[in-house]
Amino acid sequence: MTCDGTTDNTAAIRKALADHARTDSDPLETRFAFRTLVLPSGTCLVSDILHAPGNAIALVGMGEGSTTLKLKDGAAGYGSASTPKYVYRPGIQTASTGVDNTAYANYVKDLTIDVGSGNPGAVALRWAACNSGAMERVTLRAPANSGLRGMTVEHGAGPSHVQDVTIDGFAVGIWGNDGAVNNVVFTSVTLRNQRTVAIQNGGASSSSRV
Repeated sequence: MTCDGTTDNTAAIRKALADHARTDSDPLETRFAFRTLVLPSGTCLVSDILHAPGNAIALVGMGEGSTTLKLKDGAAGYGSASTPKYVYRPGIQTASTGVDNTAYANYVKDLTIDVGSGNPGAVALRWAACNSGAMERVTLRAPANSGLRGMTVEHGAGPSHVQDVTIDGFAVGIWGNDGAVNNVVFTSVTLRNQRTVAIQNGGASSSSRV
């Protein structure tokens, strides 16, 4: 995969995520087997949502200043704040087998996610992790007048840990719907340049040390 800022890496990253997917049909001993996808240094340009099928996957870069996952400027489907659309969405199991911890062991580490210009409906990251999972050393970035939300918490978010994260720009820095921000611990989180509000929580418990 070439992360040169001009090559569209959407298909390549999607394939890598799909090749390591786990589903409810997998044996229990492998269903939560941990997998890691490492992105190289450079700017990995994408033009559509990246969704990790299943759970227990780590998306890891070479450092916030080295690896940038960047949404193409004016990308299709990201043009309206009334229809939010993610750049990266860690996976969850459907729990159709009755197994809980549907977002078990999701990790995002050591990279920057940039939603690009002209994408007012873009959400950098939908966070989902349960019992084991963390976001560490991550920057979520939006240019002026672009980006709806830096991080959303909508399902299976805790217990998990968000640490050493910078959210720069966006209308809303961190957004959680009713009951979703459940036992998420935020440590050393920097929020700046939000156009509307830094944190909007629908009402569940969380702890912060910023």
